Amino acid sequence: MGLGASAVFAVWGAVACASSDADEAVVWVDTLGTGETIGEGDDPTGAPNPWPPGTDSNTSGAWPMPGTTGGGTSGDSGVGDTMDSLDIGCGDCVEDCLDGLDNDANGEVDCDDRACADHLACTCTQTLLSEFGRHVFCAEATDWAHARDQCEANGLHLVTIHDDITNTWLVDQSQAIDGSTSWWMGYSDLQDEGQWRWVDGGPQDYDNWHPGEPNNGVAGPEHCAAFPEHTAFAWNDLECDTPRPFICEQ
Repeated sequence: MGLGASAVFAVWGAVACASSDADEAVVWVDTLGTGETIGEGDDPTGAPNPWPPGTDSNTSGAWPMPGTTGGGTSGDSGVGDTMDSLDIGCGDCVEDCLDGLDNDANGEVDCDDRACADHLACTCTQTLLSEFGRHVFCAEATDWAHARDQCEANGLHLVTIHDDITNTWLVDQSQAIDGSTSWWMGYSDLQDEGQWRWVDGGPQDYDNWHPGEPNNGVAGPEHCAAFPEHTAFAWNDLECDTPRPFICEQ
C-alpha cells in the first residue's frame, strides 16, 4: 500500500498512533483477528466511507473514529469521544541505536532506550562519529564469521580500511582497549583463495600486509585478516575460527 510521505495509522478496536503531516493517508490496522484487509480510507464498520483516500477527517490533524463526531489530535488515540487518549509513543517506529535521536518517541535515546539494551553499540565500545566514521569495538573474542554476523545483525559491518591514516587510527583505538591481541577486520579470501575481498564489496585500493603475508598458514588454511600482527600496524591472515575481538563500522 503506498502511503506517500506520511500517514495516520489508526488501530480499530484497540489503540491508535498518529503521525500528522501534510498529505496524510489514513490506514486502518485490523487487530480483531477478522483477517480482513483494511486499506486507505476504508471504514472497518462497513458504514459509508467517511474519509476519502488521502485525507484524515475534515480537519487535518483531528480525526474522529468512523461513526463519531469527536476529534482527537495527532499523537493521541484519535478516537474522539469514544476512547481515552493513550500515550504510546511512535508505535511502529524503531529506535536507531547510533544516531543520537529519539526515533521511537518514547523519551529514551540510543543506549538509554530499552530497545537498544543488546545492541553492539551499547554492549561494546562505541566511538562518536568522526572523520573516520562511526565504529564499534567489541573486545569479546570470537571467530571471524560470528563477528561478521554480529555486526550485520546490528545494522553494521566488519570494518573496512582504504588508507594508511585510517589503518593507524583503528590500530590506536583498538590497542587502547586491548593491546594484547590483534582484531578482526572485514577482509577475507573465503570465496576464492588469494582473491581478498571486503565484506561490503568496496574497492581493493589499500592493504598493509606484513612482509611475507598473506601466506595461507602452515598448520591450516588462513583466510581471514586481522591487525596488527607481527609489527605495530601490519596485517596478517589467520585461520578464521581463531578467537579475536572485532571492529564494526556503520
